[in-house]
Amino acid sequence: MDGLEDAAAEAAEKVLWQLQTKEVVEIGRSSRHSTMIQVCEQLESEDTVCKVLVLRGGISVNHLPAFQEALEVNQSIEGLHFVCLKSFEELEGAIECCRRQPRIQTLTLENYSATGNRRRTQDGDPAQVICETIFGRSEAMTSRTFSLNQKHAPRIPNLTTLEIEGYPIGTKGIEMLANVLSGNNTLLTLRLKDCSLRSDVACFLAKMIKHNTCLRELDLSYNRHFLAPGMTREMTFKTLVQRGLRFNTSLVDFKMECAFGEPVKAKKIQQQVDINRFRKKCIESGDDMFSIPHPLWGRLLTRVAPKPSTLYQFLRDGTALLFP
Repeated sequence: MDGLEDAAAEAAEKVLWQLQTKEVVEIGRSSRHSTMIQVCEQLESEDTVCKVLVLRGGISVNHLPAFQEALEVNQSIEGLHFVCLKSFEELEGAIECCRRQPRIQTLTLENYSATGNRRRTQDGDPAQVICETIFGRSEAMTSRTFSLNQKHAPRIPNLTTLEIEGYPIGTKGIEMLANVLSGNNTLLTLRLKDCSLRSDVACFLAKMIKHNTCLRELDLSYNRHFLAPGMTREMTFKTLVQRGLRFNTSLVDFKMECAFGEPVKAKKIQQQVDINRFRKKCIESGDDMFSIPHPLWGRLLTRVAPKPSTLYQFLRDGTALLFP
């Protein structure tokens, strides 16, 4: 027993030292109650320099109150990474921790580990907890109609990166998340990896891409049913391009990687993203040498990109010949 106590004390000292010297600190799943109490006390200290805290074993409901109070005082933490949360209570409490610290910019939720009825009482439950806790309860979460004037500022005001990996979000969850993010104007990066997405979520994602004017990066990697090879994959890509990316000027990085099987060859999507990058650069620089109305950019670039001769004609003669 003395050996175990000594090992636990040594591990606690190591974590406390890292909080004072490193920007990224991981706390393992084997950490004891006494260690978490010391971590909370250290987070309240002014000599803490840690910016990203990774909790490998999640955080128990018993530790949440003390952890939330510590974050309210802390002045360094900018990112939280929770691994293997085991219940909706832990999930909601973990996100509530981010609300207590206004400096939080990055939230990562990885490998939801609840089982049985606690894991999923209905399709999309984890996504509902995430949407309600981060963005607040809204009728838009379940509404199939969307108003362009309806904005959804997050309850975590400075949140710019949301990464969800290994959560059973499913179709209903994506519908809720897409409805909320369609009007969001703060989130820059959204990663939904291995979230049980299927091809039928493409229309919801396309709507979000079409109406969101802030998102810069979207990652949908390792969703094996969503990226199923064959005709289904081609229809998914077509939906994302025709209903979403063509109308978007902010999304400049779109990733879809597959863990096994044929590599994902999303040529149409990457071509449209390249066009979006060019459009965004022109809009930000304000140097529109062609004086083309904004709604015509998508049509113009889609037409001239694969045809160098047409592009040369456009540069030489202007737009009159392209839009008779």
